[in-house]
Amino acid sequence: MTPTPEEMTRLAAFPSPGLRGVLIQGVNGGWGDENGSSRGLSGPADLMWLLANRAAADAILVSADTAVRENYRPIALRPEFVHARESHELHGLPLLVIVTRTRTKVTRALEIADLVVTCGEPSDDERVLVAGGETIDWPVAVARLNERGLVRLVCEGGPQLIDALISARFLDQLALTTSPMAANTVNSCEALRDFVSTTTAQRLFETDGFSFAMLGSIPSWEQRLSRQELFVLRHHGTEPAFSAEYEKKPAPGYYVCRACGNRLFDASDQFDARCGWPAFWQPSSGDKVKLIEDRSLGMRRVEVRCAACESHLGHVFHGEGFGYPTDDRYCINAICLERRY
Repeated sequence: MTPTPEEMTRLAAFPSPGLRGVLIQGVNGGWGDENGSSRGLSGPADLMWLLANRAAADAILVSADTAVRENYRPIALRPEFVHARESHELHGLPLLVIVTRTRTKVTRALEIADLVVTCGEPSDDERVLVAGGETIDWPVAVARLNERGLVRLVCEGGPQLIDALISARFLDQLALTTSPMAANTVNSCEALRDFVSTTTAQRLFETDGFSFAMLGSIPSWEQRLSRQELFVLRHHGTEPAFSAEYEKKPAPGYYVCRACGNRLFDASDQFDARCGWPAFWQPSSGDKVKLIEDRSLGMRRVEVRCAACESHLGHVFHGEGFGYPTDDRYCINAICLERRY
């Protein structure tokens, strides 16, 4: 029997930011159809698994060839999965991200996708993320996706795309469906084959002749962060005042969340408040941070959290007269930030 949407989404939910791949393996150990598609063997149970992974994600990665061949459209979710998604405090729909190494396919991809990841010369279109010269540099690509608040990623691309992510050591977990039908191609991807054969698999359930397993494990916050980072970011702690070096005057660059890479503040909006922590008069954009009422320690304050991963950043204070347009002071723990240029 197929699990309910709530059960499926719980199985697919990310415990922390990460990147998961979804593949269907034929009974003969091959993948997909003659074009390398991972979805060529889809059945009802497999479709449920695919939808559950989408419901737990911020964005879906797929290759340009697969997107065209399988008639991809902007991501939509069934009502029951929308409910399950909201139970994990994930709002809105996952973005569709098309990946292509061929610049001539970018225009067609933009007709379908929210974002396109490619390589080569920079693009004037802000929806095109250029990562790499002749090939896609996955560390750069993932970092740029994270900066947009997309930190829980699912790859529905074929074996070659997932093989590239494994080779770049960016695929944490693989949702594997084993089909009772034979695939039309054999597994020719070395990194993928090694990952499947050497990674511990957690078998989840079987239904309609399909078996489902999860390989690998997305690292927990305890594994991702140092003890002090964990204390501040995930347990709402505060670092001692004047304990960290940071730029006090406007300078080139910007700051991202140390936990997930979401772009939070621009260095040009930073000022020296002489308070012992980095101060900003506004975030990079309004949707990058969340403001939460905080009545802890006998005070009434406004807590600032990362909108992408819910990590604690600091507090915001209003009306202190520093002379900036918003009259706000975002007082942020330096340990929560990573400076980029």
